Amino acid sequence: MARNTIPKGKLVRRFGENLFGNPKYDKLLQRKPGAPGKAQSDRKKKKVSDYGKSLMEKQKFKFSYGLSERQMERLYKQSAHKEGDTGLNLIRSAELRLDNVLSRSNFASTTAQARQLVSHGHLRINSKKNNIPSYTLKKDDVIVVKDASKELFSKLVSENEHKLSPDWLEIDKDKQSIKLARLPERDEVRFIGQEQLIVEFYSR
Repeated sequence: MARNTIPKGKLVRRFGENLFGNPKYDKLLQRKPGAPGKAQSDRKKKKVSDYGKSLMEKQKFKFSYGLSERQMERLYKQSAHKEGDTGLNLIRSAELRLDNVLSRSNFASTTAQARQLVSHGHLRINSKKNNIPSYTLKKDDVIVVKDASKELFSKLVSENEHKLSPDWLEIDKDKQSIKLARLPERDEVRFIGQEQLIVEFYSR
């Protein structure tokens, strides 16, 4: 599956927001607040249409979670068919992907690294092998590192121990396990944009 190859630094500057939550991108935005490429002073500011605003929010969401266009469309359709608010359903669906949960738990440094670790079969969910990065976790699901992979993950966890993990995950670094204790609330998720505009984009 094709993946985005645009450097994260350029994406952060393009949207003017830290899409990935890493403090180094906050520093980058302070040093270089303008979009990459042509000097900001040479740019003519154009009024953005409603469609353009919706498209921008959709793109921000896609890049933030490392999704392809096909995955975005699938997530939206699934979210629209669930009970409750479609926007919140969409965000939760992205947050509960196995690769994102692994990254948010700091068992991986990035979502891309988490995706690779999952694909290589290092994990079990509820005692069953799972190598699908897009797998959606459910409440009380437990992720456990395989015994043969514990040394690898001990190093990864140690490298990321300075990072905070969300309260909706119960993490045991000694046993190398992650439990989805509850669904995340809106203020606990990674996405910092306006999900309602994404819903409007796909509703057109």
